Amino acid sequence: MYSLLKTMNKEPVKFSSILLNLNETESQLSESCRQRLRSMHINSFDHKKGGLNSPVKYIDRDSVEYSLTLANDNDQSEANMAKLTLDNAMALIDKEWGGVFQYSTQYRWDLPHHKKTMANQAAMLILYSLAYAQFKQTRYLAVTQMILAYIAGFLTSENGAFYCSQSDHVAGMDPRWYFSLNDSARRQFGIPDIDETISSRENGWAIEALAACFEYTGDESSLTMATSAMQIMIRNCQLRNGGWRTSLISENNDQLAVNLAMARAALQLYRVTFRKSFMDIAERTLDYINLHFRDNVAGYISHSLMSGKSSPRQIDENISLGRFANLMFQYTHKQRYRDIALHTFRFLSIFEIATCRMEDAGILLLEKEMNTTPVTFTLETNFDRRQQTPFLENIYRYPGWYKLIQWQHSEHERVTVTLDGLHSRPIYTTERLQDLLHLPK
Repeated sequence: MYSLLKTMNKEPVKFSSILLNLNETESQLSESCRQRLRSMHINSFDHKKGGLNSPVKYIDRDSVEYSLTLANDNDQSEANMAKLTLDNAMALIDKEWGGVFQYSTQYRWDLPHHKKTMANQAAMLILYSLAYAQFKQTRYLAVTQMILAYIAGFLTSENGAFYCSQSDHVAGMDPRWYFSLNDSARRQFGIPDIDETISSRENGWAIEALAACFEYTGDESSLTMATSAMQIMIRNCQLRNGGWRTSLISENNDQLAVNLAMARAALQLYRVTFRKSFMDIAERTLDYINLHFRDNVAGYISHSLMSGKSSPRQIDENISLGRFANLMFQYTHKQRYRDIALHTFRFLSIFEIATCRMEDAGILLLEKEMNTTPVTFTLETNFDRRQQTPFLENIYRYPGWYKLIQWQHSEHERVTVTLDGLHSRPIYTTERLQDLLHLPK
């Protein structure tokens, strides 16, 4: 839905009509494309209320994450943009039950459409977790706790997997009136219906977000929820060829979004548990994606080549896949994953594609990540202490998604940091690590 809200063109770009004269190994945008995307990012921003300057107010995840990334590079203007959006978007939080309403209208944040989707909960949980790591403001931590409480209380099944969404009304009541009531008053009239479909896509989104919440806020309950749901999905939806069924009751396995969500979830779980089984899942699923969704010319299509469906290349899916594949390359050093990232970039770097919507800061994020080395933490510790070491808490607190956390068995407990290509000497105390990373003590 948000992809449509960002679209400016009345007609979709005709991909076949664009002359493709691009280098398959190129990882740089043209200067004109980069400048246009930067201008779009700034000019589409609502400098009074935050978010995109649109009558429909919602948080565009890539736009805010781009601002957070630049804020980590000491760009105060982008830091202010991120804070303005995140602070005003708190009006979308349900103060009684927690969770995030879908969007607001009339250029305001306080006139929400009251439906709650897992897509919204997951995206906002990641963003506010990243914001807490970046700014260390307790108000952002409080938002993550309210989203966690809502997911646990309303969108979690008895077996620990996650539901898709919750409706915005009860028995035809005016949602604005109903959601103005407190908890007990609402329950007297009933609870809005919940879509109890166990979808691999929504579960992947939730698992990644919950594991990310643990990484950046230290909330143990979120990791427990994520790992429990992942085991359920592995048992019921993972296929032997590396792909994923769409849901518990469906045999379809032809959607890029489904496979990408589960692959990203597996990688996020790996970096907070170091369990090799999760990395194996991420690799097998990414290989499956490359085999079944790769377009011969550029980018990845939304439905499998074997499905027989006419399938477009979706911009948000390609951004997400490109960033994920590039980070997988950093973790594994396997060139085929770098090639996947480059193939998405080949599509996204076409000027007419990159600039066809209101803004697409995610493409700028992808370019930045493909041309830089992530901040790398190499933790050395005894196997039995890798989850107890105090180093990990500080490593996780370091802001930004684009970082590499790796573990090596050693009788010595120390950590090495690689930043901008420079390797630190071994660090033996958390105080020294905190000084190096400018983390609060």
